Amino acid sequence: MVCAVEGKVSESFDVTIEEWFSNPSKGKRKRLQYLCDLLGFVSPPPGYLRYRLFHRAASAVKECQRFRGHTPAMIVHSFSPEKAGFEDYEAFVAMLGGKAEPELMTEVGLPNGHMLLLGWACGDYSYLRV
Repeated sequence: MVCAVEGKVSESFDVTIEEWFSNPSKGKRKRLQYLCDLLGFVSPPPGYLRYRLFHRAASAVKECQRFRGHTPAMIVHSFSPEKAGFEDYEAFVAMLGGKAEPELMTEVGLPNGHMLLLGWACGDYSYLRV
């Protein structure tokens, strides 16, 4: 298994695909196509999705392939009591065919036949006061 973790508190998952892909260069077109191919999306994906979620999930898939693993995973480790950004994560998971729930993993199929595990982990909020 290879796991990529996206840690956050209350910040967003950065820009949307629409913002990131506005006036795209040849390199951005190629990169987005590559990410979509890894994850099984049609390129370009819906513009409201967040680029960082694509990048982090694709990183898990790519590293799993590199190490000849069979199970990539991407986990959002959130320390936000309000679960800031969960709606963006939920939309991303739904586009991959899964159902997002805090503290539960969901499996989605990848074009290579493997499963991608996706999860939202709630961190201990007391660490925000350290």
